Amino acid sequence: MPITGQIVLNGDGFLEIASGVITGHEVLRFLDDLLESPTMPNPYFVFLDYSKVEAVKASIHEVREVAMKGRLLMPRSRRTSVFAVIASKPIVFGLARMWQMFVEFPTGWHIRVFYQREEALAWLQSEVHLRHQYALPPPAEWLPPEP
Repeated sequence: MPITGQIVLNGDGFLEIASGVITGHEVLRFLDDLLESPTMPNPYFVFLDYSKVEAVKASIHEVREVAMKGRLLMPRSRRTSVFAVIASKPIVFGLARMWQMFVEFPTGWHIRVFYQREEALAWLQSEVHLRHQYALPPPAEWLPPEP
């Protein structure tokens, strides 16, 4: 499965990384696993790195379903209000923005989609501090280096 999730900074953050060609079904299965996990994180921030995704095969129905499952995470992740998404391909960027529109208003989460990792990290650091008074450690402490 080209989607992985990892709790970082002792649960203060959650890192999701995807690569290659991903399908709506894979994303839904990943979310189902999170929802069923007894150790599902309750982080201050979520960093979604989709910069290595080459293509997404998902219907509009699956994008809506991903948004609905994401909303189910809200009661279990009440502190999780800051999401930074990196999407380097225009189609992935567009789908991430569509997901943002489906999720942001009903949940109150603060979501931003970026093309560049540095811009995403700068915004994430600022937003996490603003919303949670949490000083995000340097990325080298929680983010794998870019290949």
